Amino acid sequence: MKYFNFNDFVYIKPTEEGFKILKDNYNKIMGDMAKIYKYEEPKVDENGYIEMQLWQVMQNFGEYMYNGNMNLPFESMIGIPEECLKDKKNNKSKKLKI
Repeated sequence: MKYFNFNDFVYIKPTEEGFKILKDNYNKIMGDMAKIYKYEEPKVDENGYIEMQLWQVMQNFGEYMYNGNMNLPFESMIGIPEECLKDKKNNKSKKLKI
């Protein structure tokens, strides 16, 4: 069995709805500060994927991931880098560069 830390980074391919959710969540968290600190779109790779920690994916999109949702926030395939899969539970997380 391999282990994966939810602090490790994964790659997801957001839909239009997913990008909207990320921006809305940012504005909700920042409140009035969002007027000063403008939202920056996540960096997208050549295949349309963005890099996020797994806990961030769950926090931002969890409520939208249910059976029958026809407007998912990201495509169903999640990229997990091989170096993030561990044989032991106690290995530290690794930050990857997109």
